[in-house]
Amino acid sequence: MKSLIMETRMKLTRHSTLGVALAAALWVVPPAVRADSLTSERISADAQWILHANLAKFRTSQVGQYVQTNYLDGMLRDISAQVKFDVAALVEKFTSVTAYGNDFKKEPEANLTTGILLLQTDAEGQKIVQGALAAGLLSDTNSPLKLVHTQPYPLYAWGQEVFGTLQPNGVILIGKSRDRLDHAARVLAGTSPNLASTKTLAGYSAAPDSLLFLGMADGFNRLAIIPPQAKVLQMADGVRFVLGERSQQLFVELALKSQSQEVVTQIQQVLQGIVALFSLGQPQDLDLTELIKSTRVNATDKLVALGIEFPVDRALARLTRLGKEESEAPPKPKKPKKKKVKKNPADPAQESRPESPAPTEAIESK
Repeated sequence: MKSLIMETRMKLTRHSTLGVALAAALWVVPPAVRADSLTSERISADAQWILHANLAKFRTSQVGQYVQTNYLDGMLRDISAQVKFDVAALVEKFTSVTAYGNDFKKEPEANLTTGILLLQTDAEGQKIVQGALAAGLLSDTNSPLKLVHTQPYPLYAWGQEVFGTLQPNGVILIGKSRDRLDHAARVLAGTSPNLASTKTLAGYSAAPDSLLFLGMADGFNRLAIIPPQAKVLQMADGVRFVLGERSQQLFVELALKSQSQEVVTQIQQVLQGIVALFSLGQPQDLDLTELIKSTRVNATDKLVALGIEFPVDRALARLTRLGKEESEAPPKPKKPKKKKVKKNPADPAQESRPESPAPTEAIESK
Protein backbone atom coordinates (compact mmCIF):
# COMPACT_ATOMS: atom_id res chain seq x y z
CA MET A 1 0.00 0.00 0.00
CA LYS A 2 2.78 2.44 0.91
CA SER A 3 4.64 1.80 -2.32
CA LEU A 4 1.42 2.35 -4.25
CA ILE A 5 0.80 5.72 -2.61
CA MET A 6 4.41 6.80 -3.09
CA GLU A 7 4.29 5.94 -6.79
CA THR A 8 0.89 7.62 -7.16
CA ARG A 9 2.03 10.87 -5.59
CA MET A 10 5.27 10.91 -7.54
CA LYS A 11 3.25 10.74 -10.74
CA LEU A 12 0.77 13.34 -9.50
CA THR A 13 3.59 15.73 -8.67
CA ARG A 14 4.66 15.64 -12.32
CA HIS A 15 1.09 16.51 -13.32
CA SER A 16 0.34 19.44 -11.01
CA THR A 17 -3.31 19.99 -12.02
CA LEU A 18 -4.22 16.35 -11.57
CA GLY A 19 -2.11 16.21 -8.45
CA VAL A 20 -3.94 19.04 -6.78
CA ALA A 21 -7.34 17.61 -7.66
CA LEU A 22 -6.64 14.08 -6.44
CA ALA A 23 -4.58 15.11 -3.44
CA ALA A 24 -7.50 17.24 -2.35
CA ALA A 25 -9.71 14.16 -2.56
CA LEU A 26 -7.27 12.14 -0.45
CA TRP A 27 -8.22 13.88 2.78
CA VAL A 28 -9.73 11.75 5.52
CA VAL A 29 -13.17 12.68 6.85
CA PRO A 30 -15.26 11.43 9.79
CA PRO A 31 -18.34 9.19 9.30
CA ALA A 32 -20.42 10.58 6.43
CA VAL A 33 -24.08 11.29 5.94
CA ARG A 34 -25.89 11.62 2.64
CA ALA A 35 -25.98 15.25 1.49
CA ASP A 36 -26.51 15.31 -2.26
CA SER A 37 -28.71 18.39 -2.41
CA LEU A 38 -27.57 21.98 -2.01
CA THR A 39 -28.07 23.31 1.52
CA SER A 40 -27.61 27.00 2.29
CA GLU A 41 -26.53 26.21 5.86
CA ARG A 42 -23.20 24.96 4.48
CA ILE A 43 -22.42 28.14 2.55
CA SER A 44 -21.05 31.41 3.88
CA ALA A 45 -23.43 34.35 4.24
CA ASP A 46 -21.14 36.52 2.11
CA ALA A 47 -21.21 34.17 -0.91
CA GLN A 48 -21.71 35.94 -4.23
CA TRP A 49 -21.72 32.87 -6.49
CA ILE A 50 -22.45 29.14 -6.17
CA LEU A 51 -21.92 26.13 -8.43
CA HIS A 52 -23.39 22.79 -7.39
CA ALA A 53 -23.50 19.34 -8.99
CA ASN A 54 -25.58 16.50 -7.57
CA LEU A 55 -23.30 13.61 -8.50
CA ALA A 56 -25.55 10.93 -7.00
CA LYS A 57 -28.51 11.93 -9.19
CA PHE A 58 -26.24 12.56 -12.15
CA ARG A 59 -24.97 8.95 -12.14
CA THR A 60 -28.51 7.53 -12.20
CA SER A 61 -29.85 9.94 -14.83
CA GLN A 62 -29.91 9.17 -18.55
CA VAL A 63 -27.71 12.19 -19.19
CA GLY A 64 -25.19 11.08 -16.59
CA GLN A 65 -25.02 7.52 -17.87
CA TYR A 66 -24.49 8.81 -21.40
CA VAL A 67 -21.69 11.15 -20.31
CA GLN A 68 -20.07 8.44 -18.22
CA THR A 69 -20.17 5.82 -20.99
CA ASN A 70 -19.01 8.08 -23.80
CA TYR A 71 -16.56 10.35 -21.99
CA LEU A 72 -15.78 9.75 -18.32
CA ASP A 73 -15.06 6.01 -18.31
CA GLY A 74 -12.30 6.28 -20.88
CA MET A 75 -10.79 9.37 -19.29
CA LEU A 76 -10.74 7.81 -15.81
CA ARG A 77 -9.22 4.59 -17.18
CA ASP A 78 -6.40 6.60 -18.74
CA ILE A 79 -5.78 8.53 -15.51
CA SER A 80 -5.87 5.32 -13.43
CA ALA A 81 -3.33 3.71 -15.75
CA GLN A 82 -1.02 6.70 -15.39
CA VAL A 83 -1.13 6.93 -11.59
CA LYS A 84 -1.52 3.17 -10.89
CA PHE A 85 -4.56 3.88 -8.74
CA ASP A 86 -8.25 3.16 -9.32
CA VAL A 87 -9.40 6.77 -9.61
CA ALA A 88 -12.84 5.74 -10.88
CA ALA A 89 -13.55 3.78 -7.69
CA LEU A 90 -12.67 6.83 -5.61
CA VAL A 91 -14.71 9.25 -7.73
CA GLU A 92 -17.76 6.97 -7.38
CA LYS A 93 -17.78 7.64 -3.64
CA PHE A 94 -18.41 11.36 -3.97
CA THR A 95 -22.11 12.24 -3.92
CA SER A 96 -21.98 16.00 -4.54
CA VAL A 97 -19.62 18.87 -5.16
CA THR A 98 -20.26 22.55 -4.38
CA ALA A 99 -18.10 25.60 -5.07
CA TYR A 100 -18.75 29.13 -3.84
CA GLY A 101 -16.97 32.45 -3.51
CA ASN A 102 -17.44 35.84 -1.88
CA ASP A 103 -16.27 38.06 -4.70
CA PHE A 104 -16.75 38.71 -8.39
CA LYS A 105 -13.58 39.99 -9.95
CA LYS A 106 -13.58 41.04 -13.58
CA GLU A 107 -11.20 38.23 -14.53
CA PRO A 108 -12.80 34.83 -13.71
CA GLU A 109 -9.47 33.19 -12.81
CA ALA A 110 -8.99 35.67 -9.98
CA ASN A 111 -12.13 34.38 -8.25
CA LEU A 112 -10.46 31.02 -7.64
CA THR A 113 -8.21 32.59 -5.01
CA THR A 114 -11.10 33.20 -2.62
CA GLY A 115 -13.28 30.31 -3.76
CA ILE A 116 -14.15 27.28 -1.62
CA LEU A 117 -14.75 23.73 -2.86
CA LEU A 118 -16.99 21.50 -0.74
CA LEU A 119 -16.96 17.75 -1.47
CA GLN A 120 -19.33 15.20 0.03
CA THR A 121 -18.30 11.55 0.29
CA ASP A 122 -19.94 8.43 1.68
CA ALA A 123 -18.76 6.08 4.43
CA GLU A 124 -16.95 3.67 2.12
CA GLY A 125 -15.27 6.56 0.35
CA GLN A 126 -13.88 7.79 3.65
CA LYS A 127 -12.17 4.47 4.28
CA ILE A 128 -10.47 4.66 0.90
CA VAL A 129 -9.21 8.22 1.36
CA GLN A 130 -8.30 7.63 4.99
CA GLY A 131 -6.02 4.70 4.15
CA ALA A 132 -4.47 6.49 1.20
CA LEU A 133 -3.86 9.66 3.19
CA ALA A 134 -2.33 7.92 6.21
CA ALA A 135 -0.02 5.80 4.06
CA GLY A 136 0.94 8.80 1.96
CA LEU A 137 1.97 10.94 4.93
CA LEU A 138 4.07 8.13 6.44
CA SER A 139 5.76 6.88 3.30
CA ASP A 140 7.55 9.96 1.95
CA THR A 141 8.86 12.91 3.93
CA ASN A 142 9.49 14.85 0.71
CA SER A 143 5.85 14.72 -0.30
CA PRO A 144 4.14 18.05 -1.15
CA LEU A 145 1.21 16.82 0.98
CA LYS A 146 1.71 18.00 4.58
CA LEU A 147 -0.29 17.98 7.81
CA VAL A 148 -0.20 21.62 8.94
CA HIS A 149 -2.06 21.25 12.26
CA THR A 150 -4.70 19.10 13.97
CA GLN A 151 -6.52 21.68 16.13
CA PRO A 152 -9.12 23.11 16.01
CA TYR A 153 -9.45 20.86 12.97
CA PRO A 154 -6.96 18.91 10.82
CA LEU A 155 -5.50 21.16 8.14
CA TYR A 156 -3.56 19.77 5.17
CA ALA A 157 -1.59 21.54 2.48
CA TRP A 158 -0.48 20.50 -0.99
CA GLY A 159 2.70 22.53 -1.31
CA GLN A 160 1.74 26.15 -0.74
CA GLU A 161 -0.96 26.14 -3.41
CA VAL A 162 -3.98 24.33 -1.97
CA PHE A 163 -5.26 23.77 1.57
CA GLY A 164 -7.83 21.30 2.83
CA THR A 165 -9.64 20.67 6.07
CA LEU A 166 -11.44 17.64 7.47
CA GLN A 167 -14.95 18.32 8.69
CA PRO A 168 -17.74 16.25 10.29
CA ASN A 169 -20.45 14.50 8.27
CA GLY A 170 -18.24 13.50 5.39
CA VAL A 171 -17.43 17.03 4.20
CA ILE A 172 -14.10 18.00 2.67
CA LEU A 173 -13.28 21.70 2.30
CA ILE A 174 -10.64 22.83 -0.20
CA GLY A 175 -9.35 26.31 -0.96
CA LYS A 176 -6.34 28.35 -2.00
CA SER A 177 -6.74 30.84 0.87
CA ARG A 178 -6.21 29.65 4.45
CA ASP A 179 -8.27 32.55 5.78
CA ARG A 180 -11.24 31.74 3.57
CA LEU A 181 -10.91 28.05 4.41
CA ASP A 182 -10.96 28.82 8.13
CA HIS A 183 -14.05 30.96 7.61
CA ALA A 184 -15.77 28.13 5.69
CA ALA A 185 -15.00 25.73 8.56
CA ARG A 186 -16.59 28.16 11.04
CA VAL A 187 -19.69 28.31 8.85
CA LEU A 188 -20.02 24.53 9.01
CA ALA A 189 -19.49 24.62 12.77
CA GLY A 190 -22.25 27.21 13.14
CA THR A 191 -20.01 29.93 14.59
CA SER A 192 -20.12 32.13 11.46
CA PRO A 193 -23.26 33.22 9.56
CA ASN A 194 -24.46 31.01 6.74
CA LEU A 195 -26.44 31.82 3.61
CA ALA A 196 -29.76 30.86 5.20
CA SER A 197 -29.43 33.81 7.60
CA THR A 198 -29.24 36.45 4.84
CA LYS A 199 -31.05 37.60 1.71
CA THR A 200 -27.94 37.07 -0.44
CA LEU A 201 -28.65 34.99 -3.56
CA ALA A 202 -32.33 34.93 -2.56
CA GLY A 203 -35.51 35.81 -4.42
CA TYR A 204 -35.76 32.68 -6.58
CA SER A 205 -38.34 29.93 -6.50
CA ALA A 206 -37.37 26.68 -4.78
CA ALA A 207 -34.91 24.66 -6.88
CA PRO A 208 -36.38 21.36 -8.13
CA ASP A 209 -35.22 18.16 -6.42
CA SER A 210 -34.47 16.64 -9.82
CA LEU A 211 -31.71 19.12 -10.61
CA LEU A 212 -28.34 17.80 -11.75
CA PHE A 213 -26.48 21.10 -11.91
CA LEU A 214 -27.14 24.54 -10.46
CA GLY A 215 -25.29 27.81 -10.82
CA MET A 216 -26.27 31.16 -9.33
CA ALA A 217 -24.64 34.52 -8.83
CA ASP A 218 -25.19 38.09 -7.74
CA GLY A 219 -23.12 40.83 -9.35
CA PHE A 220 -22.04 38.59 -12.23
CA ASN A 221 -22.75 41.43 -14.68
CA ARG A 222 -19.37 42.89 -13.66
CA LEU A 223 -17.56 39.97 -15.32
CA ALA A 224 -15.41 40.88 -18.30
CA ILE A 225 -16.28 37.63 -20.11
CA ILE A 226 -19.91 38.58 -20.81
CA PRO A 227 -20.02 39.26 -24.58
CA PRO A 228 -21.83 42.28 -26.04
CA GLN A 229 -24.38 39.92 -27.65
CA ALA A 230 -25.52 38.91 -24.14
CA LYS A 231 -26.28 42.45 -23.05
CA VAL A 232 -29.53 41.23 -21.47
CA LEU A 233 -27.42 39.50 -18.82
CA GLN A 234 -25.71 42.77 -17.95
CA MET A 235 -29.11 44.30 -17.18
CA ALA A 236 -29.83 41.78 -14.40
CA ASP A 237 -28.63 41.95 -10.80
CA GLY A 238 -28.59 38.17 -10.35
CA VAL A 239 -28.98 34.94 -12.28
CA ARG A 240 -29.71 31.28 -11.58
CA PHE A 241 -29.26 28.41 -14.02
CA VAL A 242 -30.64 24.90 -13.42
CA LEU A 243 -30.16 21.76 -15.51
CA GLY A 244 -32.08 18.64 -14.59
CA GLU A 245 -33.94 15.54 -15.69
CA ARG A 246 -37.47 14.44 -14.80
CA SER A 247 -40.12 12.18 -16.36
CA GLN A 248 -37.90 11.39 -19.38
CA GLN A 249 -37.48 15.11 -20.02
CA LEU A 250 -34.32 17.19 -19.96
CA PHE A 251 -35.09 20.64 -18.59
CA VAL A 252 -33.28 23.96 -18.34
CA GLU A 253 -34.39 26.86 -16.18
CA LEU A 254 -32.85 30.32 -16.41
CA ALA A 255 -33.96 32.99 -13.94
CA LEU A 256 -32.85 36.61 -14.08
CA LYS A 257 -33.68 39.06 -11.29
CA SER A 258 -33.58 42.81 -10.90
CA GLN A 259 -34.74 45.32 -8.31
CA SER A 260 -36.24 47.44 -11.10
CA GLN A 261 -39.66 46.56 -12.55
CA GLU A 262 -38.70 48.42 -15.73
CA VAL A 263 -35.59 46.29 -16.18
CA VAL A 264 -37.59 43.10 -15.56
CA THR A 265 -40.02 44.11 -18.31
CA GLN A 266 -37.14 44.87 -20.70
CA ILE A 267 -35.50 41.51 -20.01
CA GLN A 268 -38.80 39.70 -20.56
CA GLN A 269 -39.34 41.46 -23.87
CA VAL A 270 -35.80 40.68 -25.04
CA LEU A 271 -36.14 36.98 -24.19
CA GLN A 272 -39.57 36.76 -25.84
CA GLY A 273 -38.12 38.44 -28.93
CA ILE A 274 -35.26 35.95 -29.09
CA VAL A 275 -37.67 33.01 -28.84
CA ALA A 276 -39.90 34.50 -31.54
CA LEU A 277 -36.90 35.08 -33.81
CA PHE A 278 -35.74 31.47 -33.48
CA SER A 279 -39.26 30.21 -34.19
CA LEU A 280 -39.11 31.81 -37.66
CA GLY A 281 -35.96 30.00 -38.73
CA GLN A 282 -35.16 26.41 -39.73
CA PRO A 283 -38.76 25.04 -39.82
CA GLN A 284 -37.40 21.80 -41.31
CA ASP A 285 -35.52 21.03 -38.08
CA LEU A 286 -38.21 19.21 -36.08
CA ASP A 287 -36.09 18.97 -32.92
CA LEU A 288 -35.40 22.69 -32.88
CA THR A 289 -39.04 23.48 -33.64
CA GLU A 290 -40.23 21.36 -30.71
CA LEU A 291 -37.58 22.88 -28.45
CA ILE A 292 -38.74 26.41 -29.27
CA LYS A 293 -42.40 25.46 -28.76
CA SER A 294 -41.58 24.15 -25.28
CA THR A 295 -39.86 27.40 -24.27
CA ARG A 296 -41.75 29.52 -21.76
CA VAL A 297 -40.94 33.06 -20.56
CA ASN A 298 -42.70 34.29 -17.40
CA ALA A 299 -42.16 37.32 -15.20
CA THR A 300 -43.00 38.58 -11.73
CA ASP A 301 -42.21 41.94 -10.12
CA LYS A 302 -38.48 41.24 -9.78
CA LEU A 303 -37.86 38.00 -11.67
CA VAL A 304 -37.90 36.73 -15.25
CA ALA A 305 -37.91 32.96 -15.75
CA LEU A 306 -37.19 31.07 -18.97
CA GLY A 307 -37.95 27.36 -19.05
CA ILE A 308 -37.19 24.72 -21.71
CA GLU A 309 -38.00 21.01 -21.82
CA PHE A 310 -37.02 18.36 -24.36
CA PRO A 311 -37.13 14.53 -24.43
CA VAL A 312 -33.89 13.13 -23.04
CA ASP A 313 -33.54 10.33 -25.60
CA ARG A 314 -33.89 12.73 -28.52
CA ALA A 315 -31.42 15.19 -26.98
CA LEU A 316 -28.83 12.42 -26.54
CA ALA A 317 -29.47 11.08 -30.05
CA ARG A 318 -28.87 14.54 -31.48
CA LEU A 319 -25.71 14.88 -29.42
CA THR A 320 -24.47 11.52 -30.73
CA ARG A 321 -25.25 12.55 -34.29
CA LEU A 322 -23.41 15.86 -33.94
CA GLY A 323 -20.40 14.10 -32.43
CA LYS A 324 -20.30 11.62 -35.29
CA GLU A 325 -20.54 14.38 -37.89
CA GLU A 326 -17.71 16.25 -36.24
CA SER A 327 -15.48 13.16 -36.06
CA GLU A 328 -16.11 12.30 -39.71
CA ALA A 329 -15.59 15.83 -41.01
CA PRO A 330 -12.36 16.27 -43.01
CA PRO A 331 -9.65 18.20 -41.20
CA LYS A 332 -9.41 21.83 -42.08
CA PRO A 333 -6.35 22.65 -44.22
CA LYS A 334 -3.67 24.55 -42.42
CA LYS A 335 -2.79 27.93 -43.79
CA PRO A 336 0.88 28.20 -44.83
CA LYS A 337 2.91 30.41 -42.61
CA LYS A 338 4.35 33.51 -44.20
CA LYS A 339 8.06 33.98 -43.80
CA LYS A 340 8.89 37.14 -41.93
CA VAL A 341 11.76 39.28 -43.15
CA LYS A 342 13.94 40.46 -40.31
CA LYS A 343 14.13 44.21 -40.25
CA ASN A 344 17.39 46.03 -39.97
CA PRO A 345 16.98 49.07 -37.68
CA ALA A 346 19.89 50.75 -39.42
CA ASP A 347 18.18 50.54 -42.82
CA PRO A 348 14.96 52.69 -42.76
CA ALA A 349 14.42 52.05 -46.47
CA GLN A 350 13.97 48.31 -45.91
CA GLU A 351 10.22 48.64 -45.23
CA SER A 352 9.57 50.11 -48.68
CA ARG A 353 11.85 47.60 -50.49
CA PRO A 354 10.04 44.49 -51.91
CA GLU A 355 11.18 41.05 -50.82
CA SER A 356 13.66 39.25 -53.09
CA PRO A 357 11.96 36.61 -55.27
CA ALA A 358 12.54 32.93 -54.58
CA PRO A 359 15.39 31.35 -56.64
CA THR A 360 12.95 29.58 -59.03
CA GLU A 361 10.98 32.76 -59.58
CA ALA A 362 14.20 34.67 -60.33
CA ILE A 363 15.24 32.11 -62.98
CA GLU A 364 11.84 32.13 -64.68
CA SER A 365 11.78 35.90 -64.88
CA LYS A 366 15.03 36.06 -66.81
